[in-house]
Amino acid sequence: MPEASPNNPLRLLRVLMHLRSIAIICQLAVIAFAVSWLQMGLPLPFMLGLVAVLALWNLFTLWRLRWARPISSHEITLHLLLDSAVLTGLLYCAGGPSNPFVSLYLVPIAIGAIALPGLHAGLLVLACVAAYSALFYLHEPLPHSHVGSAFDLHVMGMWANFILSAGLIAAFISLLARAVRQRDAALANEREQGLRNEQILALATQAAGAAHELNTPLSTLSVLVNELRQDVSTPVTLHADLELMQQQLGLCQQRLRELVEQSRHNPPTATTVSTLLNQL
Repeated sequence: MPEASPNNPLRLLRVLMHLRSIAIICQLAVIAFAVSWLQMGLPLPFMLGLVAVLALWNLFTLWRLRWARPISSHEITLHLLLDSAVLTGLLYCAGGPSNPFVSLYLVPIAIGAIALPGLHAGLLVLACVAAYSALFYLHEPLPHSHVGSAFDLHVMGMWANFILSAGLIAAFISLLARAVRQRDAALANEREQGLRNEQILALATQAAGAAHELNTPLSTLSVLVNELRQDVSTPVTLHADLELMQQQLGLCQQRLRELVEQSRHNPPTATTVSTLLNQL
């Protein structure tokens, strides 16, 4: 797919890398807020390890973008599955389904639904639903906070989660929308260029046809003028005019021969559809 396309795997992987960077910063900020401000006893080594895995994967993604090997939908799906797995691990350590950030599962699902084929998007949905369901049975209870009531903290967490989810989804969709606009503009330019080329080709074809059609009457006129010049009955006063007519006819024939030669030097050539698309 071309770079301007919204489903361009290279562009999509670059967008995922940027979104993952934002997610890493937000995860660290939430963990720091929960530990320092809310004074929650979270398993920091395990949670920070998961964030470190995500950061290392993002560095690998940056390196992967430099490869010449094409990026497939399978690879994009793998990235989204890994993001969902890290989210599952973080939620496991912080209350499971009772954690207000559990709806962040909707972010990879939304990205997959927009940018991936149906089979890959369906696989991503099933994986997220299975992980969410497993959290009901496998999770560590959310530690008690020494600041504020649990309900108020849950509501505040839902508010922060809504802002984060809305920002990530809006950023992703806006980037895709910009790619669509760029693709449409590129297609419009190509269409206009194609129309101009067709007009030029039609004009050149018409000129070549006219040159062939005019060559015969000009040759006939040249022969007649030459015969009049050689005819003894032709008045002497007309010889100068006949000679001028002969010169002008010769100029016309010369110009027509040049047009024909130009059309022969640039003949149409056969090509394949793949070659034409690669050139475009």
